[in-house]
Amino acid sequence: MPTFEVQLPDDLYARFQRIAESEFISEGEAYEELIGMGLDAYNIEEDDAEVGLADEYASEMWDTAEDPADMSEEGDEHTF
Repeated sequence: MPTFEVQLPDDLYARFQRIAESEFISEGEAYEELIGMGLDAYNIEEDDAEVGLADEYASEMWDTAEDPADMSEEGDEHTF
């Protein structure tokens, strides 16, 4: 399991300690649960972000593409 170090202001750390002591079995469990909940709050899904970007560029490609079936060019004698 990866480990990391975070510097917190004293008041935020005091709030964390109160929550950890009253709501969780251990401080480690509190870290894991609260950080996980914070990440979930952002609701970031990398796959969805990539699809959104691809959809954006796909619409631009359609806007700039020429219609190969367009027969309206001047001097074109072929008609269907």
